[in-house]
Amino acid sequence: MNAAQLRSVLRIAVAAALLSPVVGRAAPAPETPPEKNTANSRALARILSPDFATTPVAKVDAEVITAGQLADAMLAAHGEHHAGAKAGATDYRATLDRLVDVQLIVLEAREEGIDELPKVKAAIEKTEESKLKDILKGRELAKVKVDKASVDRAYELAVTEYRFHALSIPKEEDAKDVAVRVKKGKTFDEVARQMAAEQKAGDRGDGYVSADKLAPAIKAALDKAKPGGITAPVNVGGTWFVALFIEKRRKDDPKVRESVEETILAGKREEALTSYYQALAKKHAKIDKKLLHSLDYEAAKPGVEALAKDGRVLARIDSGKVVTVASFTSELDKQFFHGVEDAARQKRANQRIQVVFDSMMFRYLLVDEANRQKLRDTDEYKKAVKESTDRLLFGAFLENAILPTLQVTEAEGKKYYEDHKAEFTTPAMVRLDGLAFAQVKDAQAAAQKLKAGTDFKWMAQNADGLVPADKVSFQFEAAPVMVGSLPEGLAKALSGAREGDYRLWAASDREAYVVRLLKEIPASPQPFAEVQESIQKKLFSDKVGPAVKDWADKLRKHHDVQLYLTKLGE
Repeated sequence: MNAAQLRSVLRIAVAAALLSPVVGRAAPAPETPPEKNTANSRALARILSPDFATTPVAKVDAEVITAGQLADAMLAAHGEHHAGAKAGATDYRATLDRLVDVQLIVLEAREEGIDELPKVKAAIEKTEESKLKDILKGRELAKVKVDKASVDRAYELAVTEYRFHALSIPKEEDAKDVAVRVKKGKTFDEVARQMAAEQKAGDRGDGYVSADKLAPAIKAALDKAKPGGITAPVNVGGTWFVALFIEKRRKDDPKVRESVEETILAGKREEALTSYYQALAKKHAKIDKKLLHSLDYEAAKPGVEALAKDGRVLARIDSGKVVTVASFTSELDKQFFHGVEDAARQKRANQRIQVVFDSMMFRYLLVDEANRQKLRDTDEYKKAVKESTDRLLFGAFLENAILPTLQVTEAEGKKYYEDHKAEFTTPAMVRLDGLAFAQVKDAQAAAQKLKAGTDFKWMAQNADGLVPADKVSFQFEAAPVMVGSLPEGLAKALSGAREGDYRLWAASDREAYVVRLLKEIPASPQPFAEVQESIQKKLFSDKVGPAVKDWADKLRKHHDVQLYLTKLGE
């Protein structure tokens, strides 16, 4: 198993150990009478309510596991992170035992000095810094509100649609000529075709466009026009637009309103963080803006190599932190996959200078401000850091002590393959072609002619009642498609068909297809060699849970484990 696969298994194992109630230590709960189930649920709901969040439910040596931690783990395991979610009363013990197992592994990791390994220590320090920043930013973002009037205005634009037929015209005199031609008796469509043929206009076609997608000038012109009327020429970005206004409609949708509100909130949050950064920088930092603006990574001199050694000071923070040209260059280098030198050669480095500098400074200023506010002493910070650190240590112990002892033999892989052959089969596929008709009778007539020998390409060009290509609902792919992915009606129509056969598929009241089966590819078993890697990965993952359980069983004998929550509803 290569490094990437090992990391993937590690991520899965950590998530399973921290969240999953499936591989628990507790035996399956016996059948519980309905009346006791109700009592258990009420008892569990009380224990897991916010009022009891700090109540101890278990203890491993000096480490306390609270009802709040148990509630979080149960909700996460059920995929119910939203407020008010309820976990079942029967699975609390498996989850609680899992939390105890994790804590035992974390204690063992500390005893073995895994938290002092350079890689792990650096990750913990990064986590601590990240949590400080997250708390500060969270407090600022909590102040951001969205006023109803802004949402109403944006929502109105999002659900209001204009239907119009537009022309894009390079020259103003040609744009003005549209109305002149219409006054002489031509329809707008005729003028559009004529001017497109004269290469004086681009025909944008007609359709519905929501108001928030329209340039303000075009929207204003449409608002002035009456249905069936032609707008005055509008210049947008150097191109003139003239449109036939057809209609305006409104399509209310609660989901659209929700999306609009989220978009506005996201924008205001970004503005709030920018303002917060600027305020911190103004109060607690001295930035050499002249030096910053003079930096040129794309110039031949002094060059990236020289800037990477440049000790000139770009910024000083009250805490004593100093940003030099060299340290900034190192930060900028991390932003590009192939490094800043490669980006400089492609003239992509300078455009990132201000953004990377602001991000770097904001990071330092947030940590500085968090220290001033003594956030490290708060329960919020301690709880967040402990959870993240426990996850890191658990993962590090897995990687260093447990995973290296596990292996999957080729014989195990082959046995699994033989026992689950149905899972390793390529699906049946077909390659299709077809013609779409507006009415079933036309499709039936075409099918009869095709079966009698009429050429398919001739039929595609000459049949009556064909649906225009751009209006066809179902598109036939050139490549094979899985039979299981076909619409139910189409799959049923093809049942029993052979290559070259034609079948009629009535997709709806407005659309019917004549379908030709070009190629049939039956399902076939995959060779073991093709699936060996995925099987090995699965079997390896399956061994992690029992291995963790074995370790936890051994560790329980050497630690003081107390469970305070042992029964419910009594």
